[in-house]
Amino acid sequence: MLALGIGDATLSGIVAFYSLIHFDGAQLANAVAEMHRVLRENGRMLAAFHTGGGILHTTELWNYAVDLTAVLFPIQEVVDSFAEAGFVIEKAVERDPYPEVEYQSRRAYILARKLRK
Repeated sequence: MLALGIGDATLSGIVAFYSLIHFDGAQLANAVAEMHRVLRENGRMLAAFHTGGGILHTTELWNYAVDLTAVLFPIQEVVDSFAEAGFVIEKAVERDPYPEVEYQSRRAYILARKLRK
């Protein structure tokens, strides 16, 4: 996501579900800028991510051994990264986790559109 191997204005849309949590702040801005680069004008970007603040590391999820490090961004920080890259935010929402079926953190969803090249 930091260096997509495709040309400028190639894609009509991008979906990034729970992948932004693997970047630190500087990498987040770079990844969002790279997604903006490869989208066509009026292309849409849909992102979903865990919200919060700080770094989360765990070695167990639902009784499975894992080695997961995630960066939890406040929704406004991600919205700002999208806007700085040239996206127009169409919708940004948060929700509480569903009890007992997913990791217990808040979720955010951002729908954005590229208006300029």
